[in-house]
Amino acid sequence: MPCSFAFGESTAESKQPLRLVSNLTFDRFEQQVKQEVGGTKGQKLVEDNSLALHLSITYAPLEYISIGFFARGDIGTRSAGNFERFDGEGAALITDETGGAYLEFWLGPLLAAHYKTFWFELGYAVLGVRSDDARADLQGTSGEEESPLQTSPTIAWLVALGAGLPVLDTLQINLRLEYRVRYYDSRGGNPLADKVVHGTQNLTPFFGVVWTPDF
Repeated sequence: MPCSFAFGESTAESKQPLRLVSNLTFDRFEQQVKQEVGGTKGQKLVEDNSLALHLSITYAPLEYISIGFFARGDIGTRSAGNFERFDGEGAALITDETGGAYLEFWLGPLLAAHYKTFWFELGYAVLGVRSDDARADLQGTSGEEESPLQTSPTIAWLVALGAGLPVLDTLQINLRLEYRVRYYDSRGGNPLADKVVHGTQNLTPFFGVVWTPDF
């Protein structure tokens, strides 16, 4: 979705050291097989629905540097399978379908550098857990299949670039682009079997607001 912003320095950005940021994103992706464009609907090859919320609170001890904490939550479902054939009505049939629901939560410290209405963020997940119905194949050393996956203590990072459009002295609309990388290496408090690690990365756009309260 194309956007056009006119950036400038907000009064709040230069005077108020406390910043509260709220960002939301939603994504839906699907793939289908049909005999022709607009043909009979069948089972989907791939379907992915996700909703993510990012919240942060930071305080600026220096003019261009802020420190604080963030929380990030993701919820969604996904599935994928192989095309088998068309049935008698021309609808696609899928086999070997895998997938399920997932829920992920991150909590940790955040460092931000900002200039006027632009900023850069670096965050680390002190707590990073993921419940994922599709990952029963990644078992813990004690055979755990259903307990949440836990992030590696060294690789659970996010970096983000943001830009805001001031609408009030204390309020901005913002666009934020986040890259997140993490490895899951345990579940249920035990390492994954065979010492495997499960790597995941995302590049995600967010849209939200920045509030710099005047108190």
